[in-house]
Amino acid sequence: MTSSPTASSAASAARQFDVVIWGATGFTGRLVTAAMAGCQEPFFSCSLPNPGRPRGVRYALAGRSRQKLEKLREECGCGADVEVFVAEADDSAGIASFVAQTKVVVATAGPFKLYSDVLVGQCAALGTHYVDITGEVAWVRSLIDRYDGLARATGAVLCSMCGFDSIPFDLGALFAIDHLRRMSSAGGIRRIDAYVFMPAGGFSGGSLASGISNSRNAVQLTKGVDPADPFLLGGLPKGGAREEDSDSATHRVFKLDGEIYCGPSVMHAVNSRVVRRSSQLLGWGPQFHFSEYTPTGSKAAAEKLVTLQTNPAPPEVIEKMMSAGRLPKPGEGPKPEVRKVSRFTAVLDCWADNGSHLIASVSGGEPGYEETARMVLEAGLLLAQEPSACPGTATGGCLTPAAALGERLIQRLQDAGVRFSVESGDLPPVIRSRLGLGASKL
Repeated sequence: MTSSPTASSAASAARQFDVVIWGATGFTGRLVTAAMAGCQEPFFSCSLPNPGRPRGVRYALAGRSRQKLEKLREECGCGADVEVFVAEADDSAGIASFVAQTKVVVATAGPFKLYSDVLVGQCAALGTHYVDITGEVAWVRSLIDRYDGLARATGAVLCSMCGFDSIPFDLGALFAIDHLRRMSSAGGIRRIDAYVFMPAGGFSGGSLASGISNSRNAVQLTKGVDPADPFLLGGLPKGGAREEDSDSATHRVFKLDGEIYCGPSVMHAVNSRVVRRSSQLLGWGPQFHFSEYTPTGSKAAAEKLVTLQTNPAPPEVIEKMMSAGRLPKPGEGPKPEVRKVSRFTAVLDCWADNGSHLIASVSGGEPGYEETARMVLEAGLLLAQEPSACPGTATGGCLTPAAALGERLIQRLQDAGVRFSVESGDLPPVIRSRLGLGASKL
């Protein structure tokens, strides 16, 4: 017999830990642990809101190596009273032993389909909230098919894509839509075009390993489900998919109002699925559309982005570069001097069905790892500390950041230094000023 969300919430309130960090010794997991402990040392592009002091919650570390976990605990100054749990990724009993003792699991262990799949099943069954930083869309669809009903029955919120994939875009869309509706009589939202700019900050070995795994061993989905479906996570518009909804529609070079060259965003295939699911869950509009692009300084740069999307490097080439030391191995990531100068800005151009319009932006420090760590930690802390402020706890289930965590997470991220702003003026000047592309025509 499954418990009700209310009963599950009551049981969760009595648990020993507020948060357990799974995959704590990986590249991003170490940053999450440091942020929890108030260890500023590994953060070079942003400042912690709690330097030198822990976040004031009961937390534990979990992973596959006790030696590495204990070393991390010492390096980050967590304190000897911070417990460690050791379990292999397929050890259901070992994973259940810590899932049953915590309100929330913050997961950073990828490839997630390999190292966090059993974990999600245990969270769904035991009524434990779960957040992660995956960008594995097909795997997330498989979670919806397998665990959404169970999580709704137990009250567990299962919320993936809580890092740079896809919080700035999903919560940025929520921020823009909420402000547009307050400022005008806007009802349905017709479209959001996002423009993202981030200096090259490099990848971690874990992210590269996830990409290789996903390209070689596709997730097995429910029969008849197309992994390339632009609405794989939901949000199909009334009347069905349109040409503008296809990924290929973004694989082009264009000049924004004749001024700024733009090409496809490498993150469109992930973020578009998440934002479209939020539209379905939150009722943004029956004809809602989302696309994502990257403004560049030249036509050649935009054309290179098209090539990267239409002709990506094969897995064997990436593996050779990792073996030769030209790309990081699992557990390694961008160097401090690279992260120190890396920043991101996303500009969201939001249009309602009635023609009303608003431009919003989201910006912060190095996005792929430092801000990702802070974003997923804030998501987990919000569920642990303020569950009643999270709209998703009313239903449980497999939800997006916007549907699960809502405006309160925006507020917490702003308090932590991630900026959400309403912009004034036309789109090209906003992009030039916000993305640092200069005042002259490009």
